[in-house]
Amino acid sequence: MELLQPLRKIPFLRIVLPYLTGLAAGFYGIPPQLLWLFIVCFIFLTIVLIAVRAGEPIRYCHTWIFGVLLFLMLLLLGAGNVLCRKFVKDRFAIKASEWQTASLVIMDTPEIHAENARVIARICHLDGHQQLTWLKTKALLTLPLDARSKALAPGDVLLLHAHFLPVPGPLNPGEFDYSGYLARQDIDYQVFVNKNAWKAADHKTMNLKILALRCRDNLLDCYRTSGMTHRTIAVLSALTLGYKTTLEEETTELFTRAGVVHVMALSGFNVGLIYLMVNFCLGFLRNRKALVLLRLLISLAAVWAFAVITGLSSSVTRAAIMISLYLVGKTISRDTHPLNILSASAFLMLVFSPLSFLDVGFQLSFAAVTGLIYIQPQLCRLVTPKYWLPEKIWRLFTFSVAAQLATTPLTLYYFHQFPLFFWITNLYVVPLVTLIIYLSVPFILFSFIEPVRELLAGMLEFMINTLLLPLEKLGNIPGALVEGIFISRVQVMLLFLMLIVAGKFMLQKKVVFGLAMMSVLLVLLVINGFRLNAVNRQQYLTVNCIRGASIMNIISGRDNSVLCFSDRLPQDKTIRYAFQQWWIRHGVYRNPETLMTGRIQTDTHSSYSLRHNVLGENVFMCISGIRLVVCTDDVFAQVGNQTKMKMDYAVITNNIRPDIKKLMNHFEMGTVIIDSSVGLETSKKWSSLCSQEGIICWPVREKGAFVVRLK
Repeated sequence: MELLQPLRKIPFLRIVLPYLTGLAAGFYGIPPQLLWLFIVCFIFLTIVLIAVRAGEPIRYCHTWIFGVLLFLMLLLLGAGNVLCRKFVKDRFAIKASEWQTASLVIMDTPEIHAENARVIARICHLDGHQQLTWLKTKALLTLPLDARSKALAPGDVLLLHAHFLPVPGPLNPGEFDYSGYLARQDIDYQVFVNKNAWKAADHKTMNLKILALRCRDNLLDCYRTSGMTHRTIAVLSALTLGYKTTLEEETTELFTRAGVVHVMALSGFNVGLIYLMVNFCLGFLRNRKALVLLRLLISLAAVWAFAVITGLSSSVTRAAIMISLYLVGKTISRDTHPLNILSASAFLMLVFSPLSFLDVGFQLSFAAVTGLIYIQPQLCRLVTPKYWLPEKIWRLFTFSVAAQLATTPLTLYYFHQFPLFFWITNLYVVPLVTLIIYLSVPFILFSFIEPVRELLAGMLEFMINTLLLPLEKLGNIPGALVEGIFISRVQVMLLFLMLIVAGKFMLQKKVVFGLAMMSVLLVLLVINGFRLNAVNRQQYLTVNCIRGASIMNIISGRDNSVLCFSDRLPQDKTIRYAFQQWWIRHGVYRNPETLMTGRIQTDTHSSYSLRHNVLGENVFMCISGIRLVVCTDDVFAQVGNQTKMKMDYAVITNNIRPDIKKLMNHFEMGTVIIDSSVGLETSKKWSSLCSQEGIICWPVREKGAFVVRLK
């Protein structure tokens, strides 16, 4: 009963939890073919619920029946929402093999790259697919860079003739799932458009989202014509409008290492500042009920105007919904429990965008707000400063620590890093960013007055340089950012549990909560001990997929070797993108050994041996008893028949012409691996030849990296 009493004050939490459980079940485990079964079950439960409510009044001891029925209905509703989306997408999928004539609406500002422009567009009409008009399917367009593509803006209508291709999934183990990321935004196709295969239509489309993006672009033009440096404009655009396309990677890394990257993501912090500013200016409207209502309307208008002019991003929309619910509840004198408002906001967003729960930003923002609701007050009570300035500094410090603690399990799981100086940097970054946001408002309002614009632009330039300089100093300190941390989903749940129990222990000082906290910590240590033992015993061989490169990765215990059989080593950034998550998961993130095999004649390593120039330039390897040949020299036709060498694996590179019989004259092969240096058409020829000879074949460019667990 002690647990049920607080839950009665949070009705939306009891609604969102079963609905969220249904969403997760529908996404991860239930096939779309069961959609009709879920619909029938939902209708049946609805009839039962109506019958129960329409009958005799339910006794108090039987109210749990109503609760169970409602729980099951919300569970089915969540699962059905996801399954319906899956079913519709599969039912009306566009065939990649067919040329399509389509009209599309530009839904965002194009990203300009060195050779092309990329933009998101919604499919309005597609020959033979009339259903796409109401499905709101989107595609990622890649257009040749020219004056026409540079001039595109949200709302423009394009006519084109091209293939609509599915976005490929990750081809290396642990690689970022870009296709899944786009699919959660309803972007299911990518289109590479030829120069003469598209044109802009005479008319435009306008809706609230497009209007919001056009407002944001107009404000960005105010920054671009201000005379400020490119770096200042990029940082200012990110801080005030959430536009991070022009932000340099080094600047983002600077904020990440300092532990203040959250200020770059437009979220509740920015929306809250706008509300506080408006609320302060309207402080005189509080004496009469009519004035209070007017104050509410103006505050809501300001919050949603900010959301619109910043492009209605999901994080800002989330914050605007939360603040709107809070203001309405406070105005009508209802008990606005913070967690109830948070749950109501989550439920509204998940109804209209059910896959939002997979969005990292969604999870982080709700975790941070929950931390501010429950952890920050407990931390704030630990010390009670007597004077105004120390009290404000302490409150800001507790806000920073509470938000960081609440989001730490998620940041460790998704980003595998932890900033050590966040508690210092937030003390000056948050106030300074607040001033920058407040100063940007008069800058935008009076940008048409030249002297005022120059004065405010100079002030903004100075403040942003003041913001960045200490971050650069802190970022250069060794160990400022702990990287390469890996935790599993089970450990994420245990960390959240430990935070909850630790909070209970701090609040109530009961021994049982202290023992529970130590028990959870012990379980975490045991899990980590088992993982360290597995890391020391592991051994993997992977033939990875990096387009145009012949590359292999060998992990043995904590040793990590990257072998490149191409003439040129791919860029370090490319290698990190393909391998980093895999290395972090297996505890070998730091200091990989990179070898260009063409420069090595013989190498005996602790985990493998390598022989070069045995048969032309071909490379022979032995790894834990596994024999492997990397065919880099097409000398098989010139060399006479020899005694066949037995090989477990033969890796084909782009230096070898498709002729499986030549290889069979020299090797008795178990599996042929066609690496990513081989072109797609040539790879298909190799696959066909291997199939004819009954040899197992693995084309890396089609199936992804080839992974062998040796131990």
